[in-house]
Parts: sequence; C-alpha cells; structure tokens
Amino acid sequence: MKGKRAFLFVFLIGLLVAGAFAGAKAYGDVPVRRVLTLEQAQQWAQAWVHRKQNAIPAWQGAEVGEPMVYFDLDGVPAVYAFPVRKGTEDVGHIIISYEAVENPVLAFGPGVAPHLRCPECVSEAKLAQRGLRLASKAMIYIDPLDYFYEVEPVDPAVRAENASANKRLLIPMGMETIITATHTPAAKQVVDIPAETIPDFGTISVASAATAVKIFGVPDYNQFKGSDYGYDYDCYSGCAPTSAANVMHFWDDAGFDGLAYDNWRDTTYYLRQYMETGCDEYGGGPTRSSKISPGMENYAKSRGFNFTSEQYCWPEEPEPGVHWEGCIGEAVWSLYTGQIDLHNPLVIALLNDYYRNHAVTGVGYDNDGGQYWIVHDNWPNTPEDIWVLSTSSDMEHFFYYTFIPPVHDSTPPTARITASSLHKLGSGIPVMWKGQDDMTGVIVYDVQYGYSPATSGTGASAQAISWTDWLTFTTAITGSFSASQTGTYYFRARAYDRAGNVSEWTSPVQTLVYSYDFTGNVLGNRGHWIPGAEISAGEQAVGTAYSGYNGSFTLRFSGAVTTSLSVTRTGYGALPPAKGVKVTGDRSGWLFVLPPADDLMTNGGFESGLYGWTASGPAGFAALADTGHTGDHAAYLHSDGSSTGELVQAVSAVVPADEPALSLVYAVSGTTSSSAWLWAIVEGSSDSAANSARLDSQGWHHLWVD
Repeated sequence: MKGKRAFLFVFLIGLLVAGAFAGAKAYGDVPVRRVLTLEQAQQWAQAWVHRKQNAIPAWQGAEVGEPMVYFDLDGVPAVYAFPVRKGTEDVGHIIISYEAVENPVLAFGPGVAPHLRCPECVSEAKLAQRGLRLASKAMIYIDPLDYFYEVEPVDPAVRAENASANKRLLIPMGMETIITATHTPAAKQVVDIPAETIPDFGTISVASAATAVKIFGVPDYNQFKGSDYGYDYDCYSGCAPTSAANVMHFWDDAGFDGLAYDNWRDTTYYLRQYMETGCDEYGGGPTRSSKISPGMENYAKSRGFNFTSEQYCWPEEPEPGVHWEGCIGEAVWSLYTGQIDLHNPLVIALLNDYYRNHAVTGVGYDNDGGQYWIVHDNWPNTPEDIWVLSTSSDMEHFFYYTFIPPVHDSTPPTARITASSLHKLGSGIPVMWKGQDDMTGVIVYDVQYGYSPATSGTGASAQAISWTDWLTFTTAITGSFSASQTGTYYFRARAYDRAGNVSEWTSPVQTLVYSYDFTGNVLGNRGHWIPGAEISAGEQAVGTAYSGYNGSFTLRFSGAVTTSLSVTRTGYGALPPAKGVKVTGDRSGWLFVLPPADDLMTNGGFESGLYGWTASGPAGFAALADTGHTGDHAAYLHSDGSSTGELVQAVSAVVPADEPALSLVYAVSGTTSSSAWLWAIVEGSSDSAANSARLDSQGWHHLWVD
C-alpha cells in the first residue's frame, strides 16, 4: 500500500495561525511557564557576545545594550531583542528567548536589532492615507527573521468586524504590504514564573573563529514586487526562488559562467517559472515544497548545466505512514554541514514557530554553543549573515534542498605576496597579495604576520616564525599593516577558491622597520654626481646605502646612535670615515666628496696636520667631531683684519691643460658674513685659474677650480 504524501507551501507572507501556549498547570488551570528575568537574559546575551567575538570580530570589546521585548499575537512576551554596541555604534543583535529553555539564544548576528533597522518603514502619515493606524508600538515576533508592527483600521466599525473574525493586520519590517493573520486568542492567560537558576557564565570562554564555517561569495538578494520592475506578476518574488537565485549567482561566479542571468531579478523570475511559484491573495509568492529541487535542476538545464538537486526532510515522516512529497531522505545535521564543507550552498525551507513557512539560503554553520545555521535571509533590511538555532524544541519541520555541480573543483589555488623591504616607523607597511585559480576562482584570503626585533640578517624560516592572524577571509588584495616598533616583520598569505580549496601558505616576505633617515650626497671633485657609491655605518645601521643616479643616498637607523660613516666607490680615491656622527632623529644634508683615483695632493685631508703644506697668516689645523665631514682633522683659515690665512702646496706633475682641478670642502665656524670670501687658486708655469665662495651660510660646501 502506498504511503500518504504531504507537502508544504513555502511563503514569503501569508496566513499566520498561532495556537495557545500549553504549559504546566498551576494557579488552578492557568498555564504557567518558566521565564528569564531581564537580568538573566542580559547575562546570557553578554556571555554570547564574549563567546562569539572571534566569529564576529566587531564584537570584540562590545557590550549588550538595553533590550526591547517583542510579543506574540496574544500579547505574551516572546523574546528579548538585545542590541550589541561598541561605544555608540551598533555592531549586532542577539535574540534571547523569554521562556527559560536549555539554550535560549535563538538568533544573533552582526546586523542591528530588528526594531532599529528601519525606523522610517512604518509611517503613521502613510498609514492614515490608507485608513490605518498603529495598534501598538510594540513589535510582534513570529520567528528570528520575521518581525512586524501591528496596525488596525481607523474606522471603529471595521475594527469591530476584524475582531469578530480574529483578523489581525501586520506590516513586515521594510515593506508596505499588509499581512492578514487569522489568530484565535488563547483561552487562558499565561502566568510567568522566573527561572530559579541559570548557567555559571564565569566559565564561558571565547570560542575559536574556526567554529563558524562559512561559504564566501554567496549573494544576499532580497525579495521584490514583480510589477515594480516590469515583470508580469503583481506580488513578491517569493522566498524560495530568491534564495535559489543566491545559489545560482554563486555558481555563476565560481566557473559556471552563464548559469545566472546578468540581472539577478531575471534569474529569480525564471526560477519562479520552473518552481511554479504563484501569487497568493496577500501578495506573497508561495512555492510548493516538492517543486523547489526540480525547479532548480530544470532551471540549470535551461542554461546548459547539469546540476543535481535533492530534497531532504525532517522528520522524514511527519506522521506514521505519511511521507513528504519529493523527499529522498532525512535532513540530518551531518548532511547540511557536509554540503557546506564542500562549499555547496543550499536552500533551507522551514516550518516551525520560529521560521514559519519560509525559505532562506544556507551559507554556513557554527557548532559552538549549539547547532546553528548561518543563513542569508531575503527580507528587506535584514543583515547578511544570521546565526539561527536549528535545534529549537519548537521546531516542527524543515527541508534541505541541495544543489551539486556536475564537476567538482579539487585543485587548490596558488597565492603570492609582496611587501616593501624597508619601511619607516610611523606609517602603515604596504602589503599586496594575489591568488590564481583557473576553475572556480579565488574568493578570499588569509594573511598572517610575524615579528622579530632583529633589524639585520637574512630573516627566519617560516617554521621559526611565530605567526599571528592579521586578516582572515578577506576579499582585499592590499593592506596597510600598522607596525608598533622597529624590527623585522614577516608576512605570508593563502588563498581560498569558491570550491573551498585552500592554497599553501606563501613563502614569507619581510620588511625591516626603522626609525630615522640619514640622507646626503656623494660628489666627485668637479661637483659631479657619483652613483653607486656604498655608504655604510656597520651593524648600527639598517643595511647599507648606495647613492642613486644624482648622488643622493639614504641610510636608515632603528634608533639613536653615535656611529662612524664610510663611503667607497670603485674608480675613486679613499676617504677616511666620518667619526662620532650622532643620529638622534632624521638628519639630512651630509656631503661626501670623493677624491679622484689619481689624486696628486699630499695630505689633502690634513690627517697628518699641515705636513706637505706651507701656512702663512692665521692658519692651522683642528680636530673634528660630528662636524659633517670625514677624518679626524681639518685645516682652518681666517682673517684677523690685518692679515689673511693661506695654505699653499706645490705639486710637481705634468697635467694636461684641460684637466687640472683643485677641489676642497669647507665650512664656516662661527658667524657667517656676506663680505667674507674663500679663494681657491691653481697657478701653473704659464697660466692660472681661480674660484671663490662667499662665506654666508653654515654647513659644509664644495668648491673647485677647473
């Protein structure tokens, strides 16, 4: 004998029927229930914020605010709706059952609390134009995604007529459509008794972010009224076709190009046709439960793809001997999590006190604290990700509709990462990463960093670095890392494709972060730029500097030091190091002048006093310390008003007439003067040349005669 068949119509909006609460008998024959006090509910909510701060990073350091109580259609308190706030910013919501059940956390997520989502959605002026008014400013709770305001006719005669027919008028959040709910009031009022005990929340620990498993890249489309966009139906698109459109566009982006239409509303329109979705008298778009899987398969075939879809039901037999039409097995938790682990989003249809006649898109799960679906709902103004408890004791029936691709991508993507090798403390380190996947495409990345106080060396191996998450499941391909101190920072990345494959971590790249820039120039004896000169301060500097095409260089230091600087360049003569150079911050204007390889001067740097020189007038030599030049000594010249200091050296050599050059560096000690001059003169047997400089500025300067 064939078993009986049952089916469910999945509605966006429709007739809502609620029965009376049945509880333990007390106070005569009045039903009673154990409930959470405001303080107890707040403890549950705050513990959940603490517990889920890794899964929802915006909750780190957040606290729950004052809740609003939502009521059922009998006016009985149903849930506490807590906003989650960080300072003055709303960063999430938690729905706590008013009744004291084993796990009262019914739903939560990063979106704001329902009563804060769309305050302008219920306009009393617009209601008045329709002959309506708010019956109450309290919100009506149907399930974790369905929240309403109740309205009533202004006309008392119509109000009386509705009351006699048990007819209630509800407005969903974010929509103007009126839902008519027929509700028979409970025969007896429920008596609430506070719960005696709740768990010890002092033992609640922060859960790992890994407990929340999510498929990235699934859209979150909302239902729309067809006639508003030129389609040939005058009702809402329906929750089942809209949820399935999310799935189609995910796979369209995952290598099955052409599965979805360019316009997602067109995709939804044709899914309605293949699912045989209709329009009900209340403006909703109902779909028969047994039509959802065939509709998705046939839609995919119409686009040239052989996806398969199956329907699973819980319980498999709603009554002994009765089977759900279209079901091939039981909708167990492992089936759902297995599909998510394979990165196959699916449609969930629910029939219970929390999701009454509604379909959503399943995009993830969380096993911490309960078995939670992570779903994309299709009501306007709902957040993208909502955690919903799948094991509520009030759950009546639910259905999974799988959608499995003809070919599964099992090849992981590849990834690469780059970062600047040197970076100055005080601004973010620019880091870039990229992935490649030839089938389903890269969807998100993980990026980690490591740190070592060392500011020199070739770096550590990936195994020797202690890694910390910087960005997880990010769609970004660039970032600015905030370094808090000098040292070596390491970065690595990995990529995820849309099929859930994960690349290997990239080889680490490193950035040396320093504090101070020490800049200057390297010139030749004729004032020409010298590129490629090596400037070094040994281990006290972060690496070695090389002069650029214009002779400029930048040497970096990780902190304040007193050091020696040396400069060398193949093809040029040697300079003694600059000693006692103090670096306490950024420093600029340093000047190196390299002598030629065939320098003819004797003791040109005055390191041997005035040996080789003839001095007359006020002239001599002095020790140098952090004066911005090389060596330990320098000569000095000055005028005392009656005589002028002079230094002379005779050079015996044959120099071509077009090549002689006398080069020197000088600095003014004391007060500068625009009337004081320094002369450099070269005299030959038959010719001479001279050059001069006005001594009107501080610092070292270069003067040459050519």
